[in-house]
Amino acid sequence: MATDAAIQVLTERVGNALDDLKEMKGQISAVQSALIVMATMQEKISHVDSKASRLSLIADDTKDQIAKLQTDVKHQGWLWKLVGTGLLACLGVIGWASTQYQSFYDLITRVTILERLMNVGQK
Repeated sequence: MATDAAIQVLTERVGNALDDLKEMKGQISAVQSALIVMATMQEKISHVDSKASRLSLIADDTKDQIAKLQTDVKHQGWLWKLVGTGLLACLGVIGWASTQYQSFYDLITRVTILERLMNVGQK
């Protein structure tokens, strides 16, 4: 037969077992929440991974285009250097032509003055 002491021990053990079960239930709920968060994180990671691989493909595609643009810019730089050199040469030619025109104009003026002086002396 069960005595009061045995019943108290049994009641205490059952109470401890119930407390342990409640604690285990809380831990299982926490693990379930963690699993849900982990599944959500896995979905987000796979989404980010697909976006990263797509971005990598786009970067590879644009690498050739960027190289072509760099080559074009380099060629245009050389072209503008040539055009600038040509324009500077033209400025030199224009300056030279201006001095030649001035000399020619001075010569015409001198000839005109001499012709007038010669005409004045003949009259």
